[in-house]
Amino acid sequence: MLAVLIITGFLILTVIIVVPYSVRKYSENNNKNKKIVSSPVKKEVVLQAEQCVYISMTTTKGEMILELRKDLMPVTVNNFLRLVSKKFYNGLLFHRVEPWLIQSGDPTGTGKGGSERTIPLEISRELKNKKYSIGMARLKDPNSASSQFYILKHYVKSLDGQFAVFGTVKKGQDVVLKIEKTDKIIDIKEL
Repeated sequence: MLAVLIITGFLILTVIIVVPYSVRKYSENNNKNKKIVSSPVKKEVVLQAEQCVYISMTTTKGEMILELRKDLMPVTVNNFLRLVSKKFYNGLLFHRVEPWLIQSGDPTGTGKGGSERTIPLEISRELKNKKYSIGMARLKDPNSASSQFYILKHYVKSLDGQFAVFGTVKKGQDVVLKIEKTDKIIDIKEL
């Protein structure tokens, strides 16, 4: 009889103390999760609105609008913008055209030239070498990117973490697919 009373008392205490605590903890965790899920989405939208730079690139095949991620790749984007403002890219050939990419930014048209300075390799885990991504071409030295850039025609996962992806083609993807080795950049400017 005493054992039954002890067990019954233990069960009553469990229901009075443990169950409300568990429900309260579950409710707090649920509310925390809701806040966590909704908060970063708002911040991300604000970041994209403030930290993306848009470029118009007119080529012999048409216009492309590029979205550059200055928030994630400040060194690379600032280098690109510096060259755009100097009209460095105007008149340059797409010297490399492959089934998987197009490449420009070499004033010699050989794939061996560049601008007067190089920049260090900058990598963002958020930006991958996906279809229509824009990245900096370089030599074997990771810190040798200068002015040459590529635009991918499809995802090339093996390039992730090896090259500085700094943007994407937002409009004019059809132009990317039309570019041939004789095509040029006519004009490129910040919007």
